[in-house]
Amino acid sequence: MATSVGGVLTGRGGHIIILDDPIKPTDTLSEAVRSATNDRYDLSLLSRLDDKTTGAIILVMQRLHVDDLIGHLLEQGGWTVLNLPAIAEADQFIPIGQGRVHHRRTGDVLHPEREPLAVIEEQRRTMGGFNFAAQYQQ
Repeated sequence: MATSVGGVLTGRGGHIIILDDPIKPTDTLSEAVRSATNDRYDLSLLSRLDDKTTGAIILVMQRLHVDDLIGHLLEQGGWTVLNLPAIAEADQFIPIGQGRVHHRRTGDVLHPEREPLAVIEEQRRTMGGFNFAAQYQQ
């Protein structure tokens, strides 16, 4: 089941709830919109887990502001962050389940078959450093 950011959640729940980009980049400039997004999570979405012991909420979004939803949740604690920049800025050891770990080396491209380094560097040039950092490097 899916709904939009402003869509109805009443009577709905789930074992796994995935939030994908709950706020538009331009909306993060508005304190009112950031606050409304954070309140919607706290006052409505959080209570929608069918089983709060085994259920999970997954948030997929880029960092946009110090008080965006990610910042709000990290301040509360209890979250695991998986940060996968398009170009690895440092060596990473990423647990991938069943005791296995993926080693990502500094400079490795996240998905070179989909976006090779040359394409990513062109995006950086076109978008500018600030927007590239938000969109690609998190």
